[in-house]
Amino acid sequence: MRDLSDSPDTITSFNLRAIRLFAPLLIVLAGSTVAYAGAQSKISRVSTTREFFNPTLRETVSLEIEPAVSGTVRITVVDRDGFPIRHLEEQRAERNRKVVARWDGRDDAGSVVPDEAYSFKVDLVTSAGTETYFPALKPARSFTIRADSFDSVGGILHYNLPVACRVHIQAGSAKFDKAGNADGPVLKTIVNRAPRAKGAVVEHWSGFDESGTIKVSEMENFVIAIAPTSLPENSVLTTGNRQLSFLSYAESRGGQSLLPRAEQRDHQHRHHAGLSALEDHSPSLNVVPADASWIAEERVWTTAANEMIVRLDLAGPTASKFAEQPGRIAVFVNQRQVLEVKPASATTITIPLPRGTGDHIVALNWASEYGPVAVNSFRVRKSPKS
Repeated sequence: MRDLSDSPDTITSFNLRAIRLFAPLLIVLAGSTVAYAGAQSKISRVSTTREFFNPTLRETVSLEIEPAVSGTVRITVVDRDGFPIRHLEEQRAERNRKVVARWDGRDDAGSVVPDEAYSFKVDLVTSAGTETYFPALKPARSFTIRADSFDSVGGILHYNLPVACRVHIQAGSAKFDKAGNADGPVLKTIVNRAPRAKGAVVEHWSGFDESGTIKVSEMENFVIAIAPTSLPENSVLTTGNRQLSFLSYAESRGGQSLLPRAEQRDHQHRHHAGLSALEDHSPSLNVVPADASWIAEERVWTTAANEMIVRLDLAGPTASKFAEQPGRIAVFVNQRQVLEVKPASATTITIPLPRGTGDHIVALNWASEYGPVAVNSFRVRKSPKS
């Protein structure tokens, strides 16, 4: 078990060039994600009975609303992008009497929703007008945490969240300067903007890079970055749907989001903020050397040349949206950046290699200016010229 409590292995983000190290810090967000109380609001309190549940096991979650005035309560369940997926039955509300609404984790068509975080929009309709509780409209809050430990044998990463969050975790290799800043590539996305409940969290990771050929956790300058952002107040996480992923659902869903368009949000330029699921999820990055030979048993590419030509291809349901985002491709050889280029529709890069023979690690980070980073890496062996 590797104890990370006294090491600089927790960082907040990878920038376009490298890893940026921040001082270990845990910022506990003020307020509660369980209950809402508005000052002089007609809706005194909103709370949920649980943070996560499994609809496939017929589990449910209850939403409790305490109105300060009488009226009619209308509740809409929305997905992570603000699309309405379920309209719960209207209920008559009496002043200062609790209204309880139950959600079974299904959409309006009766299908179990894909695993994700969902939140609620509550409208209290009275003779004086409509009061709305819609926490998804509020910007998410970013904060910094550090990993508690990583067990490279069992492949378990452990950390704690003070509130329910959307989490992005990356691992890489970095060299630190005297000021404590770090330079180096991202080698693995461990968690790709996925929701996690409050409290102790365990992630499973083999310790290998995206290609499955390099043991990142055994590298001398191994680092992990955990970057959480808060979920909307009273969000609930669903689990158990093995038939449909949220990204597949998002590709084909209809209707219109209840959230303003990203370009209308004053917080859109913050890291990952204002992005839909199809814009926010890092795609796979395929790297194919064009002038090298592959030795399968040693999992290494070989070449006698002093440079390599590689072709980059994005893959997965978010590839097209990611390709539209402004960004840069940073190329690292043995943790040192040797090249930075702008992406093109058909991206081929010539990478300079160290002279002489030996093994080297080449890493490529295709980084969007909005936050997502597509990564891959490989080992190359410089062989003597024949």
